[in-house]
Amino acid sequence: MTMPTNRVDRDKGQARRQQILEAAEACFRRRGFQGASVAEICKGAGVSAGHLYHFYDSKEAIIAAIVQRDLEEKLEMLEQLSQRPDITSAMIDEVDEGVSEHMDNPGTGLMLEVMAEASRNPKVAEMVHRSDATARAKLAETVAKAKECDPASPQLAAEVEVMIALFEGLSTRAICNPDLDRDAVAGVMRRMIRHILET
Repeated sequence: MTMPTNRVDRDKGQARRQQILEAAEACFRRRGFQGASVAEICKGAGVSAGHLYHFYDSKEAIIAAIVQRDLEEKLEMLEQLSQRPDITSAMIDEVDEGVSEHMDNPGTGLMLEVMAEASRNPKVAEMVHRSDATARAKLAETVAKAKECDPASPQLAAEVEVMIALFEGLSTRAICNPDLDRDAVAGVMRRMIRHILET
């Protein structure tokens, strides 16, 4: 059976969009956002500048796509955790994965580039702020469900900030101290997350 032309075109467009995104990510990791040129991204993706601009009208639009994808992954993970019978145990069980994601994943370097750009580019800062607010709200909802407490309480908001900081801080620690004992760190993280969730 032949697929409808519009679906074929949509699938091709999605594949090309992903191809450009992957090439841009590789360039951003190598050269930083400011150092990566559109020409270099086009070369990596095997497309012309005109083709790239058909999908992303600027480097900022590419960053927006990276931020959105990161947000969607977080929301999906939190939704899955929130459906588990014992959310507290499920979140603690995911700590090792979270530690690996933030210490061994090349994508963490990319997100540090995004954060650096957000510190000097108001448009990127706005994207990051919106994404962070959405992810924080979902995490607060999940933690509140686990603790059976008010998701809008200031105490919970502070606990959520600390949980996020614990994991996001590992990205810079892995760069500063690449010999960190991941297993030992994960053990400490499990105890800290358990304390937050059970008090």
